[in-house]
Amino acid sequence: MESLDITVKNGSNILEGTLYLPKKSVAHLGTIVVAHGAQMGERNHWLYKHLVKTMLPTGFSVLISDRRGSGKSTGSFDTASFQDLAEDLLVFINELSSQSLSPNNRIGLWGFSQGGWIAPIVAKKYFINFIILVSSTPFPVADQMEYALIEQLKFSGFSSGDIKDAVMINGLINDYYTGAVKKNDLISILKKFSKKKWYSVCSLPSVEEIPEAPEKTKWYQEIIFKEDYVKSLIQPILLINGENDPWIDSKGSLNYWEKNNPNVTVQLIQNANHYMLSATQLEKYSITGEINHQYTDLLKNWTGLIQ
Repeated sequence: MESLDITVKNGSNILEGTLYLPKKSVAHLGTIVVAHGAQMGERNHWLYKHLVKTMLPTGFSVLISDRRGSGKSTGSFDTASFQDLAEDLLVFINELSSQSLSPNNRIGLWGFSQGGWIAPIVAKKYFINFIILVSSTPFPVADQMEYALIEQLKFSGFSSGDIKDAVMINGLINDYYTGAVKKNDLISILKKFSKKKWYSVCSLPSVEEIPEAPEKTKWYQEIIFKEDYVKSLIQPILLINGENDPWIDSKGSLNYWEKNNPNVTVQLIQNANHYMLSATQLEKYSITGEINHQYTDLLKNWTGLIQ
């Protein structure tokens, strides 16, 4: 497999990436740039490698970077906003353009999970030919995390009363981050509920983890991001969500896109989870297994149609 290492700089951050190239016997149709998932900051993640394996034979090169603060890239992910991460990708895209590394400067974006919020920011600042969003939602981050919290507690067998309490606590924590609740008031309530069995299951912060300056945290940056970009994107967009995804409202997300953007193709993959692994409801939190063939086929077929 032919590849080219690329190093760029955004401010004081040095960012490293790899451009994977199709065989010279295959017509080069353009480049797909990866927008990372939250827990997938390094370029060697298996889902990114699957994208390379799938798309190179179709004629698309794939650019995968180490996100800032991950792998060989410097900087801090913990303090980066979605806009910061989008700017990092734009620097790579500008490098592709300046070095004529993508035919006819044809660039597509593939955003996974959190990358589904980042890719549209890139598309508003640079002409992108097409977008593929996988396991993503257009809804605000706080709404998505509340959905995931509820699904975790349901899956673990907690009662509706427990779930109601957890949602209430989660909302108060978010209100503290945005300045609507005082720290002492929040701490007092957390001490009452933090010993409940459900508390640790839904990954809520402990009393000790509540920051003094929430406005300086990454979570603050994420929950204040409420840009509705769905109606403004004009390029062809492929949206792929899994039927058994416990982290996002798969059906609701696809329905919202379909109602508000005429350029979208939406697909709910049966028996697939967040990572596009073949999974039943009981396996929906799995991070190992086989990638669903419907997902693989859809990537190849859809990009072939938009050429």
